[in-house]
Amino acid sequence: MQGFVRVNYDQANWNRLIVQLAARADIVPPRVRAQLIHDAFWLSRAGVLTQTLSLQLSRYLVNETHHLPWIIALRLFEDMYALLAESTSYEHFKEYLVQLLSPVYYNLGWLESSATNATQRFLRALIMGAACKFGLPDCVLKAQQLYLVEMTSLKTHNQIADDFQQLVYCTGIEAGGDAEWGFALRRFNGSTKAMERHRLLAALACTKNASILLKLLEESVSSPTISAVEMQLAISSVAKKSCWQNIYFELCNKQLETGKRKAVW
Repeated sequence: MQGFVRVNYDQANWNRLIVQLAARADIVPPRVRAQLIHDAFWLSRAGVLTQTLSLQLSRYLVNETHHLPWIIALRLFEDMYALLAESTSYEHFKEYLVQLLSPVYYNLGWLESSATNATQRFLRALIMGAACKFGLPDCVLKAQQLYLVEMTSLKTHNQIADDFQQLVYCTGIEAGGDAEWGFALRRFNGSTKAMERHRLLAALACTKNASILLKLLEESVSSPTISAVEMQLAISSVAKKSCWQNIYFELCNKQLETGKRKAVW
């Protein structure tokens, strides 16, 4: 019977691993690097290791170019990011993530030609999405510019490269206002392509405006043109927001007041 095991080391060996990864990470196979990150953060979460040690280990990511360690690290960082949202450490943690992401972000760039195979395209989409989410200024600016071009274009079809659509939509809406959100809603209502509708629906939940998020949920549970699958996507997307609980209760109260019976959960 196979099982999943997290490996702990004594302090001296963790220190040696930290030094090795910082000096020559390529000597350690990518899967092992990913496993070390995973183990360190989970053990620190369990109180076995200090958070300081797991963050020290992650510093080597500034030179990481393989997708496996980044997949693991970004999942763990997103959990910490959400937990720290209301703390005084929030901005410091964002700055740390931007420092880690900057080298690989600038190395990959926005040009489609910079990724020559599927693995590089995956890594670039992963890094770009994280860079914009955690506020790397150049990433946010470029995403906003691409979104503005899309808004002002006379063409009705999407001109943004597939790899960048989700992050451009989300960043443009998060950093924008009513106009940016309204454009995405109109594009969503006018689309018949399932993939595009799903991307736009998830992006509509990227706004920081709680009243607009409530409007999105109200639309998703009342509109006959929104499927049950799309309704669940809207709810799950909004549920990632820190203000989700208040929005959900307000929506439920409105549903009860109006006697609507469409299921919301």
